Formats: sequence, C-alpha cells, structure tokens
Amino acid sequence: RTFPGHRRISKPDGKAALRRLLRAYCAGRNPHTGYCQGMNFVAATLLLVCEDEQAAFWMLVLTMERLLPADYYTDGLTGVQIDSLVLVDLLRQRLPALFTHLDTIGAVPLLPMVTTQWFIALFVFWLPTETLMRLWDCFFF
Repeated sequence: RTFPGHRRISKPDGKAALRRLLRAYCAGRNPHTGYCQGMNFVAATLLLVCEDEQAAFWMLVLTMERLLPADYYTDGLTGVQIDSLVLVDLLRQRLPALFTHLDTIGAVPLLPMVTTQWFIALFVFWLPTETLMRLWDCFFF
C-alpha cells in the first residue's frame, strides 16, 4: 500500500525492508508511540534516500524523537493538530488576502482536516519528489 508503483518499495525486498524498519522503531525502540498511519510514507522515503536500513532507522529515530514534538504520532495527534493550527495562523498573518478568501468561502475551519494529512506523512504523499527533497533538506539540515 505504500508507494505501490515504486520499483524498489513495491517489490518483496522493499516491502520487507519497510516492515523491518517500522517494526524496529514502532515495536522495538518506541512502543509507547507505536505505529501511526503516515509513518509508512516517511519510513519508505527514508529507505529510498538513505544508504541502508540502519541509516534509515537512525534518520527515523532523529525525526520522531528530536525533530518532531513528542506527541506528534501519539493518540490524538496533538503535535500534528498544533502544526495545522499554526499553519492557519501563519496564513492569517503572512498571507492575509488568501486567508480572507478562504474565510469568505468557509474553508478556514476545514484546513486542519486537509493539513493534518500533510503533516502526518511529512508531505511525502503530496509533494513532487524534487520539492519534497528540498523541503526535507530544510527540515533535516
């Protein structure tokens, strides 16, 4: 289900690597948080850009434990919800014309429903690969 058309991830070896990576992190390293839908896209992308599974694992650890708030993937997705609300506030402050338009058509209350999906998967599924890599460069470095 994760990148079904990708030549590496959709093959049995790729699926097995993704399963091992997620199991190692979610069940082994951080059973308190466990697995959350969206982690699979982050983990799969890390497998694609890292040299090996071990490097992908440590990048996943860095992402989940140092770069994202501790409650990002826990029940209730508190960190994700906060990021969605921060984005709405940034729209209000930095792009007031867009915010006013979205507010006029009644879309502002719906934004967190859309942006939650973006944040859960760290934009993996919604941005072109080149744009995603640029964004992740800013995020990681």
